[in-house]
Amino acid sequence: MYSGCGSPACGKTATGYTAAISQLAFGSAPGLGAGDACGRCFAVTAAADPYSPAYTGPFKTVVVKVTDLCPVAGNAEWCGQTTSNPTNQHGAAYHFDLCEDTGAAAAFFPSGHGPLTGTFTEVSCSQWSGSDGSVLWNGACLSGESAGLWPSVGCGNQGSEFEARKADTCLANVLAVMSTPPTLPPLEGQLLLDVFTHRTIPPPPGAPDTEYGDSERVARSSAIDETLSFSNIDGWVSTYMLRERMSIAPEDRDSLANLDETHLIFNSYVGAVYYLRGLSTVERWIGQLVDPDYEVPTDEPPNPVPPSLPPSSPSQSTAPPAYSGPTTDTGRKYLPTFNELCMQHAIIITWNARAEGQAHMLSWTVDCYLDGVHKGTGTARSKQAAKEEAAKQAYHAKGWN
Repeated sequence: MYSGCGSPACGKTATGYTAAISQLAFGSAPGLGAGDACGRCFAVTAAADPYSPAYTGPFKTVVVKVTDLCPVAGNAEWCGQTTSNPTNQHGAAYHFDLCEDTGAAAAFFPSGHGPLTGTFTEVSCSQWSGSDGSVLWNGACLSGESAGLWPSVGCGNQGSEFEARKADTCLANVLAVMSTPPTLPPLEGQLLLDVFTHRTIPPPPGAPDTEYGDSERVARSSAIDETLSFSNIDGWVSTYMLRERMSIAPEDRDSLANLDETHLIFNSYVGAVYYLRGLSTVERWIGQLVDPDYEVPTDEPPNPVPPSLPPSSPSQSTAPPAYSGPTTDTGRKYLPTFNELCMQHAIIITWNARAEGQAHMLSWTVDCYLDGVHKGTGTARSKQAAKEEAAKQAYHAKGWN
């Protein structure tokens, strides 16, 4: 917690609960203007007091708007995260300082308790009870409140360091899930029942055999856990409240939080969507989970076949075959794995897309920058295909083979 919040780094005051966020996440350095965290709203939830482990609560959740930064200088213990070392001295990727002046600290901290561990989720600022104040200087910005969720651009980072991923407040390291995930593809009939019936519950007498087998067999048809981290899958299971829908003995419900059970729940659902809706629905759903900018790929028309030429006579020379450009690895989707690896390594991805040509014959070119360095370019008939090619080049440029 901190006081003296009347001149925040974003350049605008606010009347509701506000907070400063660690400099790396804020997106700018002191004196360089607003960062992309400015104006974003977060639901911050306390879970424990690391200095008083015996204290079990009650803990609270508050929704705060980020209006300020916690600079590295003078605050290395809490806000010393950097691109090369993205956690502070307590192993946390993020730190929030809740403002005392706006009442945020009093609403959040129990009496007699200081720094707390917990989680946060980025939320719509419609959930924040407050209003923006006056502009303090030119360049003031709180655009994060109306921008898309991270890593979309809000105010535009003025400094050089910004980590485009979500994590936890203070000391803990628990994934915070996106607040507006893509719509969960619906299931129906016996498949819905099978997915949400835990394998410890036997089927009723006379239950018919199904073509897909049980939920474990359905889960094995999904290879999601081969490319995505447990923390991401755990976050998605929590976001969609899939555990809450499971039929399981009350004494076994706590086991649904472990790694194997979490994978089984998610992969069972993915496999069921595949059986019921097809591969394209799975691709669209998972693609949007991993990459909010994901676009449904469309089949590109084949290159037009040139008109036939008469056979050449022996006296005519044969032209060498024309260069057809780089080959495409059509059997592998690089983008989901690429995004995941960049998140794990705290690498900032920037995409620069442009289209050329007439509306019915557009050609898209997408450049991929990692931490501001160009690593790949893709050109294709669709934006998604061009982005996939750029991701592939950047993937190999990083040596991720």
